[in-house]
This record gives sequence, structure tokens and C-alpha cells, in this order.
Amino acid sequence: MKNHYATIIVTLLVTVIGYFLANHYIVVCGMYLNPFVYFDTWNIVDGWKSIEASDIKVNFLNGSVILLISGILLFCIGLLSKRKVTS
Repeated sequence: MKNHYATIIVTLLVTVIGYFLANHYIVVCGMYLNPFVYFDTWNIVDGWKSIEASDIKVNFLNGSVILLISGILLFCIGLLSKRKVTS
């Protein structure tokens, strides 16, 4: 996106919607793979999120790995989109 304001607005919308969906549909199968689930760090550390999700896969270790992988993936996408082809 060329317009920086549009980029900021889209980023904020994706973050807010992702966090909302992760908290309201936490029981959905495979939701532990959603990185937005792990933004509520205190409930991850004390285990309350795994009780809400009825899934023992929602824990600190899985959250760290999922956030690391999603961060690296977004970084690589950013690197690939920045390349300019000159002829």
C-alpha cells in the first residue's frame, strides 16, 4: 500500500478483529494455531485460556512458537514485497 494511513488503519482493524474472534470463538477446533489467542498473556501463563478453550495445546510454549513462526512469516512477506524489479 502506498498510503501510510491506510496501512495503519488496515493493521489496526486486522489486529482488533483477530483478537475479538480469538476470544469469542476460542472453542473452535484448531484455534490454538491463531496467534491472536496468545495476546492475552496473563491468561496464557496461568492456564485459564486452556480451560476456556478446552484444549491443553493452548499454553505458553505453543504460544511462543506460534508467535515466533507468524512473526518470521510476516517478516519474510515484507521482504519479498519490498523488492523492486529494475530492467
